Amino acid sequence: MAFNPSNGLCSLADLKSALRLIDDQDDDRLNLAIDAASRQIENKVNRRFWQNQTSVARTFVPSTPFLCDVDDFFLPTQSAGAITGITLQTDPYGDGSFGLTWQNPIYNATDGSMAGGDFQLEPLNGLSEGQPWPFERIRAVRSLLFPLYGGIAYPVPYTQALVKVTATFGWNYVPTEIRKACILQAMALFKADDTPFGATPFPEIGIVRQKDDLHPTAKALVERYREVTVRVA
Repeated sequence: MAFNPSNGLCSLADLKSALRLIDDQDDDRLNLAIDAASRQIENKVNRRFWQNQTSVARTFVPSTPFLCDVDDFFLPTQSAGAITGITLQTDPYGDGSFGLTWQNPIYNATDGSMAGGDFQLEPLNGLSEGQPWPFERIRAVRSLLFPLYGGIAYPVPYTQALVKVTATFGWNYVPTEIRKACILQAMALFKADDTPFGATPFPEIGIVRQKDDLHPTAKALVERYREVTVRVA
């Protein structure tokens, strides 16, 4: 049975073009390299460059009463009115009910801005240095605050997850740098089949050992996307 990568960050055609391959005899090995390289890159940057097909609920611990870091998510295309694609709930009593649902901001279809509601999505305008970027922080902007613990039963260090976000988590596109990094890393993994013990002898320079990290250029390409905080509680 042919192997197909799951949510690969580059295509089989991308990799075959880079390797100057025109036949199909190594397609399974190439697809396996793409799959492994994709997961290596996502693990390295702690982000996922594919999106859930449906909304899912995740819980988080806010950093302050005003700010909560969340996993990456994009909103669907919006029309005028309250934004869709996200439901924010909190559990101020720590009883697991998440009974308080926050009001969504209102979307202005003319200029794309959001106003009103109980929270603000950041980065503002869904951009980072001019690049489309997922929302990764939620800020309380009106009378409601994020709960840091559930009543007196959960004192410092405020580790109870009392914020629930329902959204389609993940990226809805693969950035160019990530795609190129996947090609490079998949090439390295594909070629690694020729060095099963992690080293290759060369008569001119001796033994050359494989690196146990990303390809150097791939590592440089993904650095901007690296997120060091694990947000899911």
